[in-house]
Amino acid sequence: MFKRKLNLEEEKDETFLLWGPRQTGKTTLLKSLFKDSYWIDLLKSDQYRRFMQAPNELREIIQANPSIKHVVIDEIQKVPELLDEIHRLMENADVCFSLCGSSTRKNGSARSAQESGTFNPFFSVVPGLPENRRQQPKLPSNCLPHYEKSV
Repeated sequence: MFKRKLNLEEEKDETFLLWGPRQTGKTTLLKSLFKDSYWIDLLKSDQYRRFMQAPNELREIIQANPSIKHVVIDEIQKVPELLDEIHRLMENADVCFSLCGSSTRKNGSARSAQESGTFNPFFSVVPGLPENRRQQPKLPSNCLPHYEKSV
């Protein structure tokens, strides 16, 4: 794994969204930092079907296992309905989330949640921000991934 400028060690007790193009090391980075967390990989067809059919199962898993304090959800954009459950759990349970998503033209739900302030901070692995966020300082283009805390 490449040495990254992104330091998520400081964010272990916060919920955040790591967002960017496929194959840029988002999942690898999270796996190296959150080995002992509860993982949901929505690229696995059984997990995708499970949460697509019943997003409330995430809440049931957390409530049934109070020892779960940190959840990593990889490819969150595949099941945007999970965002409501995550938001509810963030407000009502002692659990943090590390969400990881890939940019596609078709998905907007995960990005909308980030832009509305549901997930703070927002970490981006792309050199610039979306057009409607250009008022924020641009991210350096010499590292991948990197981040900006949203305000």
